[in-house]
Amino acid sequence: MPLAAALAPLRPGIIAVVLLTSATSLIGLTAPLYMMNVYERVLPSRNMNTLIALTAVALFLLLVEAAIGRTRESLLERLGLHFNRTVAASLFAALQGAAASHGEGRNAGPLRDLDTLRGFWVNGGLTTLCTLSWSPLFLLALFILHPVLGGIAMATLAAMLLLAVATRKTMAADLRMSAEAEAIASGIARRSLGACEAVQAMGMGMTAARSWHRVHEQALIHHIHAGERAGPLVFLSQFIMAASSFLVPAAATALALQGKISPAAIYAAMLIGRHATEPARKAIHQWRGYQTARLAYGRLDALLMTAQRASPGLTLPRPHGQIRVEGLTLSAPGTRQVLLRNLSFAVDAGTVLAVVGPSGAGKSALARVLVNIWPPTLGHVRIDGADYSHWRGDALGAHIGYLPQDIALMTGTVAENIQRFGSRDDDGVISAARLAGVHDAIQTLPDGYATVVGENGACLPAGQRQLIALARALYGHPALVVLDEPNAHLDSAGEVALAETIAALKAQNVTVVLITHKAQLLASATTIAVLGKGTLVQFGARDDVLARLSRPEPPARKSRIRMVARS
Repeated sequence: MPLAAALAPLRPGIIAVVLLTSATSLIGLTAPLYMMNVYERVLPSRNMNTLIALTAVALFLLLVEAAIGRTRESLLERLGLHFNRTVAASLFAALQGAAASHGEGRNAGPLRDLDTLRGFWVNGGLTTLCTLSWSPLFLLALFILHPVLGGIAMATLAAMLLLAVATRKTMAADLRMSAEAEAIASGIARRSLGACEAVQAMGMGMTAARSWHRVHEQALIHHIHAGERAGPLVFLSQFIMAASSFLVPAAATALALQGKISPAAIYAAMLIGRHATEPARKAIHQWRGYQTARLAYGRLDALLMTAQRASPGLTLPRPHGQIRVEGLTLSAPGTRQVLLRNLSFAVDAGTVLAVVGPSGAGKSALARVLVNIWPPTLGHVRIDGADYSHWRGDALGAHIGYLPQDIALMTGTVAENIQRFGSRDDDGVISAARLAGVHDAIQTLPDGYATVVGENGACLPAGQRQLIALARALYGHPALVVLDEPNAHLDSAGEVALAETIAALKAQNVTVVLITHKAQLLASATTIAVLGKGTLVQFGARDDVLARLSRPEPPARKSRIRMVARS
């Protein structure tokens, strides 16, 4: 969904904000008009009734202005909430897909962009622009009072604008280097905190701190240099902004002394001049916020447009689990490193496929392609004949179970994790837990299925985390289950339960893909695929492949499949 489409329903509200801001700008003429009438009508006539009437009208208009201001603030807050409701879910889904497909995990930049764009109008950016559009009216009022007054105000605005542009250009290079250094420092901090246990255990804390501090200090130094370079321009700009509040009334006083304008126009000229220049001063002060909002809009629109192009408009029927890989070539996201080269194979529904090979052969990369995390660089992956790209959004994921090496449980209860944080489904959760062989272990937890697992399952032993993640993979009766090193944290009893789970899935005609380097799981497989350096070395029925691997091979061949031969 492009961002313009998300903003379209907000257009009436934005128009209402513009109209309300225009009304407050017009009411801004109340004070100068009031003072002019006091000087020109009330004082010469000494008429108390006229003063009371003028004061009553002025107070009423100020009351209306206050009511309009509060209504506008409430409307802006509701517009921000409506915008968030319209965009947030789609944005998070697009961010999740981009993070998985392009290796940009933990990048919350688009979410900050959403807050930036929402804050732009909620916190006064939109109203400042609307108020600025009325500055010409106040300039015209000054020209009507006297051309000299209008000319002074225009010259002030021009000087402020030129100085603002010069200041931005002077500071741009240093601010850019400061932002780059700060981004590097944030990355160092994020990586160090993410590996805090290893950092603490191996005494790397001070080294990491010094590395972060050095880069963070560079960011601060660049920021200071930016301020020092622009110092004279900032000084001059601040002086002109402060002096502008005196120049117009001083000129008006001089004109009044020469008899060219009424003395009553002095105070009016001061107030009108303030209304003419104040919006420009605010706009210049918030210019960086405008640029940030514009860039945030562009990034969000590009991300949502990419996600929309990647999502077709069809909901396909539930698949049976037949998998066909055709000429699959995969490059690591964001690089030119080829992980898989021209893989082609097919398995029927109910097949248990064991993918084996040495480290770096591409087993986990194939798993990520099979569960639709990484799209193929070349070739196709099909389920029941339909290319993965033909499925809409998360529709395919509902039919896939995935147990990654990084278990990655999310903060929440055991039940919420198993049911993938969807609608409450007690029967489905218990069924998946029983199938994974973890139901009894969950009952021993302090609150059973309501036990909060903590971030990444930190509150649970590694074996229980893996079995709960396995139950999550089995939830909803998926047609395809991909298990990447599923017994990495299991003891012998856990491995027996895992074998029983795989047998039960096979009996239910579920296609299972096992990524493993352990011989124990090969007994559960019906088919074996051997990978080596990203290519398909062997593929076929388990006994046939093992028989071929057991034959004497040339030394080069043996080194490539040493692990499987040993199994």
